[in-house]
Amino acid sequence: MANELKVNNFGHLIAAEVDKLMGLATVLEQHDVRTATTGGGLRYLHDVENDVTFVAGPNALVKKSRATTKVMIANPGATRDEVLADLKEFTQELRGTVVGRSQPWVSQHDTE
Repeated sequence: MANELKVNNFGHLIAAEVDKLMGLATVLEQHDVRTATTGGGLRYLHDVENDVTFVAGPNALVKKSRATTKVMIANPGATRDEVLADLKEFTQELRGTVVGRSQPWVSQHDTE
């Protein structure tokens, strides 16, 4: 099915993805980076005004504030549409990163 995300080894994925995303956030925060995209497809955004950091990768998104860290992992069997709907509060760039699509694709998809 073209609209289905592929998530394997769900339990392992959570720990590995969170470690990878949080590691990237830690390094970039130490260098006062505001936004970044890696060659491997990870996206980082630090909102200085609200002191909130977002890091996204395939099937995963982490939102870290001063008091809490929110981790969202696409569930096995979830469709791209379902995941995008659950991520409405985030930017199109972050949402696109999670589902493996570009910001323009998400924008177009949102208008359909």
